[in-house]
Amino acid sequence: LRREVAESERILSLLDIIHNDFTQDSVSARFSVYGGILALLGEFVTGTRQLNTDTRFEDILDYIDGHCTADISIDRLAKRLGYTKEYFSVRFRALYNTTALEYIIGKRIGRAQDLLSTTDLPIGEIAQACGYSDPLYFSRLFRRRTLLSPREYRRKAREEERTMISPTTPKNDPADSV
Repeated sequence: LRREVAESERILSLLDIIHNDFTQDSVSARFSVYGGILALLGEFVTGTRQLNTDTRFEDILDYIDGHCTADISIDRLAKRLGYTKEYFSVRFRALYNTTALEYIIGKRIGRAQDLLSTTDLPIGEIAQACGYSDPLYFSRLFRRRTLLSPREYRRKAREEERTMISPTTPKNDPADSV
């Protein structure tokens, strides 16, 4: 809603400038009107394209989130939107400040972290479950992202879980008996 209000205010401001300059009879006023009309057209074109693109890319993020362990290629993602691979990559980076591949890898590593901390599955099976057929490649990528090997990550996650759940003897608090 704030974005729509801000866009409306910009459009109204441009219309006001165009109207004021249109009533003046000078060369600079004519150029100002021309510039105002171009800016106004730019607002409409950019606003419409941005709304459509953002929604379409949100659908792509939903698709990646739901299928991050599948074989996802940037080409296929681009084709889903009717874009070239190059244009898709540029737009994705502009919208999310990361590449689509890095986003996919991040989702996969996040899934691996969940599996490592909640299951006893072997590293190779976790690699497969996260979309990596080569466990060595998976381990190198995991280490690059987390600064820990999968085995180290699992050990550390389990240690942290134990310290959070460690049994403590409740102290008798006189306030509890009141």
